[in-house]
Amino acid sequence: MNDLQRGWYEMKFRETFRSRDGTGFQNFFSELMEMRYPGDFQRVKPYGKLGDRKCDGYQTSIKIVYQIYAPEAFKLASMLKKIDDDFWVRLNSGRIKCWGWRFVHNQWRGLPADVVFKLNNLGVCRE
Repeated sequence: MNDLQRGWYEMKFRETFRSRDGTGFQNFFSELMEMRYPGDFQRVKPYGKLGDRKCDGYQTSIKIVYQIYAPEAFKLASMLKKIDDDFWVRLNSGRIKCWGWRFVHNQWRGLPADVVFKLNNLGVCRE
């Protein structure tokens, strides 16, 4: 791949990433993960009253649950609540002990400090 081709793909990725929110962003993320990890990444489809049980995707080989948050309009309080709801539900049920957890978002300009601090305090920013 030459520099012109790479530049075009990078531009197309940025445009697609920045224009998706909600389910569109979740589908985009899942498509990327399926291409990168064929046969190892599983999409999770919400089902009835149970929904997706706070799991938007799962990477089998490393036992990682992906939780996606991609609102059309960012609201700090909503993001902090989403992190609390998803992480603590998983922790209280004991699943976090056997599954890892990744919080995926569409905030390409960066996250507010409060979100970074919360994720760091949960231990999910450390690798």
